Amino acid sequence: MLNKFIRWLDHLNNADPIKQQQARALQIILVVLLGLIFILAFSIFVAPIARIVAIGLFMLSMGLFIVLCYALWLLRHQRIDQAVITTTMTITLFLIITVFSTGINGSGASLFGFSLPLAIAALMSGRRTLWLVLSVSIVGLVAVAVIERIAPQYVGFARPRDLNIIGVVGSYTGISMVFALILGYFTATLYQAIHSSVQRERELQAMGDSLEQLVAERTASLQRTLDELEQTTSQQQRLLDLSNQQADVIRAMSVPVIPVGRSKLVVPLIGILNQERMGLIAGRVLDAIQHQSATIVLLDLTGVHALDHAAAVQIRHIIYASQLLGTTIVLVGINPEVAQSFVALGMYDATVPCFGSLAQALECL
Repeated sequence: MLNKFIRWLDHLNNADPIKQQQARALQIILVVLLGLIFILAFSIFVAPIARIVAIGLFMLSMGLFIVLCYALWLLRHQRIDQAVITTTMTITLFLIITVFSTGINGSGASLFGFSLPLAIAALMSGRRTLWLVLSVSIVGLVAVAVIERIAPQYVGFARPRDLNIIGVVGSYTGISMVFALILGYFTATLYQAIHSSVQRERELQAMGDSLEQLVAERTASLQRTLDELEQTTSQQQRLLDLSNQQADVIRAMSVPVIPVGRSKLVVPLIGILNQERMGLIAGRVLDAIQHQSATIVLLDLTGVHALDHAAAVQIRHIIYASQLLGTTIVLVGINPEVAQSFVALGMYDATVPCFGSLAQALECL
């Protein structure tokens, strides 16, 4: 039976962890209060008070017991705010009635008990509930004091007929136990929360340090990668510059300009004559004419087996540009295919000297 009751108490779920802690604390307080009230209700009959007063206090205790059971029902149905208000206001009103029945002077334990609902309201609810309980307590005590001053015959009807040491000590003990239970539970909860917060702070600090180390490692790795990339780019640029230099050398070697005597130049043309290569040839020939003051340039076409329209146009441009510089272009080594291409493309100029071979041209010029 006890195990079932404990399992029933443990079955208290709330989505909010803070509300869950408050609900568990209030549930413990309510269970303890219900137990104390139950014991108090039956111990009233052994107190040194009138029988009719004892019956009245017993009925009042049973009413308090029922209301606190309702507060426990509210708590079990996840209505913790209503449960706190019901509990604190019920205890406050019960204490006011107790003070009214025993009088201000004979209510030392009851006056001490007003700290109980104030503590519950302060620790488990907001400021509104706290100020409400405090206001009701003050108003109730002031009202009892005024009534006792004006009509003392209506106050203190349940005052013990002799020294009630057992009642006073018992009341103080019960209230102190509940009060200590509240403070002890919330002190433990607060300590646990602080400990958890410190632990999380340490974990976050460790995570931060680990993250800083990871960032530093990634930064160093990225810097190494950038350095390697920069080195690779530099090597590629050097290779590209070397390749360009080699290409210039190759282009220069592919269009040799050979001086023959003081004023003659021989330019042997070999391979395919496309537009790019013919532009290079034109530049080389005109530069050589200017720098070497050549009067005759022999374009040797012995190694050319085919000629398209663009190459023929470039050759004609070389001829005309050289004539403007005062130099005569002589075509040598033209084979039948190239000769037919000149005629077919309409590029033949009868004023341009032509020889079958380079040896014939050098003998005649």
